[in-house]
Amino acid sequence: MTNHSDTTGPFENSGISGPEPATGPSAHDTQVTLRTPAELADALPYLLGYRPEDSMVLVALHDRGGPGRFGGRARLGIPASEEDWEAAARQLARGLVTGSERRGTRPEQMVAYVCQEPARGETGRDVKRRLERLAHLLRVACGDLDVPVIEALCVSDGRFWSYCCPTAGCSPDDGSPMGLPGGSRGRRRRRKRPRTRKRPSGSRARRQGRTGRRSSQQRP
Repeated sequence: MTNHSDTTGPFENSGISGPEPATGPSAHDTQVTLRTPAELADALPYLLGYRPEDSMVLVALHDRGGPGRFGGRARLGIPASEEDWEAAARQLARGLVTGSERRGTRPEQMVAYVCQEPARGETGRDVKRRLERLAHLLRVACGDLDVPVIEALCVSDGRFWSYCCPTAGCSPDDGSPMGLPGGSRGRRRRRKRPRTRKRPSGSRARRQGRTGRRSSQQRP
């Protein structure tokens, strides 16, 4: 899938607002092809412009027959009561699909994310298990709108889990570590800074200047 800057505004807890107009690619935009759950998990902060917390997120996908590209994005805070999860999932899915249709670009597929940090005494794996029903509700809500979810991810405690893993071994019980920002997965690229020499200031500079002049006068 290719990352284009076709973005809707975020949907907040106070209710889903209308999507902002899509913006076209700018000169500094880069296209990134994402194929794996790991790459999709790492891309989320870049797709939204921030790292979501305590959030449920949907990302629309277009051009199913081609390389694929990202469309609108939508976010809602995870309701504290599980009784509200189904309504929130339907609201999020309906808002993103309706907003995309208004721009003439109905999503063909979706990627779903549930993001939450562990509470005291919890682990990321506990969060993954607790939010599994919410991820399922997001998939059902999108499916009811004829937009299948091709990947559903849980992001917690610096790790991610896939709810759509086709085999038992492709998503470890303890999750997989998120990639580090600014470099390839598992490796941070550091730019070497050129060494600079500090300039002497104040009385120290004046003393060095006088010493230099005396040395030059003593030379034959």
